[in-house]
Amino acid sequence: MIILKPTNALQTIQFIGRYDLCDTLVLRDEQDNTEVTLYADFELNKYYLSADIIFDLREDRFYNLTAYKSLKSDYKVRVESEGGIVEGFSCVDNYDIDRVIVYRDKIFCTSQDNYSINNGGYTQKSSNNNYITY
Repeated sequence: MIILKPTNALQTIQFIGRYDLCDTLVLRDEQDNTEVTLYADFELNKYYLSADIIFDLREDRFYNLTAYKSLKSDYKVRVESEGGIVEGFSCVDNYDIDRVIVYRDKIFCTSQDNYSINNGGYTQKSSNNNYITY
């Protein structure tokens, strides 16, 4: 789970994705079931994809996060790897149609510092069940 703050400042989000590219985030508010699409330039740092984004989140709410890579990312990497410069994406029609899921997670928005989901409390269950394996 990713913890973010309810602020209009830049916040860094990072994760290890299925692919080395990402350009689109879709956030779905679990309370009112609305979706917001955010576009960002993610950088690959070791194994982590990271980006600085301004989120518009409400405090004490959960959001479902889905990160995608689209043809736009593949196009940009291919052109730049061949020494070219990307001036626009008008030649890549419908790049949102052919997008692939890179990462999924849940976001919780809180203004608390050092927020922990279980507040440091972990209880270990003990059992008297004896079983035999062969």
